[in-house]
Amino acid sequence: MIKLSYTTMNDLFVSPHSWLNKQMGINKPDRGYFEKGKQIHRIIQDHLIGKVIDERVGFIDRKFEVVEEVDKDKNCEFEFPINSKFSVYGYVDGKDKSVNPKMLLEIKTGTTLWSIGKFKNSIQRKIYTLGYPTVEETLLVTVHSDMDLWGRIKPKKFIVPVTRQDKDDALEFIESAIEIIKSGEFTTDLEDGICRNYSCPYGENCFFK
Repeated sequence: MIKLSYTTMNDLFVSPHSWLNKQMGINKPDRGYFEKGKQIHRIIQDHLIGKVIDERVGFIDRKFEVVEEVDKDKNCEFEFPINSKFSVYGYVDGKDKSVNPKMLLEIKTGTTLWSIGKFKNSIQRKIYTLGYPTVEETLLVTVHSDMDLWGRIKPKKFIVPVTRQDKDDALEFIESAIEIIKSGEFTTDLEDGICRNYSCPYGENCFFK
């Protein structure tokens, strides 16, 4: 069984040769963004489960029973089959109940806050609702990546309902990614065998640079 994550599938669309880098075990460059993001996630997640209350995110009036507390937390993992060869998996930031949740949590950090429209259109959000069929809503908490600016650029929340169209869009995305893998055509974005794609997910580590 080939297990696909949202990131792996999205990389296929951005840069098909990323699949070859992945198969060779090449690591993506770490520019420090992930560590800072993890720290912010921890603040928000601890607040939402009532572990450490933080007034900066006190406007979030929802409570969650389960949040991701370690990398690749099994309590937040989902996996579902697409066919006999492929499955899709991922990890949610949190859920309101450990069994048959009704709401999922998604936290996004960055120098620009997410809009509700961007969240509604997020394929990642839509895929995660396939992973938890009982979910009816997803809560987005979007914050600036510089916590010193939270007083001026206030963290925001949006709640988006799950629709049948969301699930259809997610399946279409997944099936299109699988078609790329089945085609075996992973070098269409290379120029004479060289990666010149500034959006290449593997950056300077890319084997084809």
